[in-house]
Amino acid sequence: MSADSGYIRFIDTRHLVAVARHYHVTIRVLRRVGHFVPAGIPLMMASKGNRLPPEGTAELLAAFDLGPTRTLQQDVEFGVLQIVDIALKAISPAVNDPSTAITCVDQLSRILIRFASREPPEEMLYDPPGIVRASLAWIHFERLLEAAFEQIRMYSKADVAVSLRLLRALRDIAASTPDPEFRRILVERGVRIVAGCAEKLGEEELRELRARQAALESFTAISQPQIRTAGGGDAAQEDLEVPVAGRALLGLGYSKKVLGRLPAPFRSHNFFGAARAGFSTEESPESDRAIED
Repeated sequence: MSADSGYIRFIDTRHLVAVARHYHVTIRVLRRVGHFVPAGIPLMMASKGNRLPPEGTAELLAAFDLGPTRTLQQDVEFGVLQIVDIALKAISPAVNDPSTAITCVDQLSRILIRFASREPPEEMLYDPPGIVRASLAWIHFERLLEAAFEQIRMYSKADVAVSLRLLRALRDIAASTPDPEFRRILVERGVRIVAGCAEKLGEEELRELRARQAALESFTAISQPQIRTAGGGDAAQEDLEVPVAGRALLGLGYSKKVLGRLPAPFRSHNFFGAARAGFSTEESPESDRAIED
């Protein structure tokens, strides 16, 4: 259990795995970075927890940095919520500054595009290979998307300009990801934006919103583009075609693997680069005892 109340600001996964291996236990972390943990609430579960002496429990707890406020070190959601707060203040009746809210939406879309392009952190940690030592959750794309846009959507139902920018942001994110599940989630968010605006706006004002919704939905009809090699071979080879738009995105830190799988509208020219495959998923181990200090 946590001895003190606070937000999880950082988890030292290497230390966590090393301690778990030393005592031959498997740890399941119950809360992720950014979550608040009241004192006395279990922070971890341990299989074969009877192997843990009091000093072992203290060593495991030392892998967690808890504090009175959230930080940006491992907590991307915290940064997103700070931008959302600015947007909500801007669209409040007392301020009525849609231009600032639109700027916030633009910045949030940039963060989400970058987040979707990166490999997610490992949730199952092994040492040695094949032996699970720790499992922990990290924020996923859908949760970060909700944190970024849901409150703005709710409070901008009567604001055409902000709602239009939300739909364009969703379309930009959909255009930058090859993941069909991500695109499906983005389309669902677009439907909710237009449905919410229909409660407050007239048919004339909804026309452009529906046009942008249709543009967003068009990306679900675009199948995964066939990736061609420079020599005309298949995608199993390494020299993959990357969109010309990727040249600019490469400078922002996107992997060539992701850029090589962007939708067809971005594939107007050839730009070749290397790519590597691979996501892997594992199930969380069963746990049987709350760690107590």
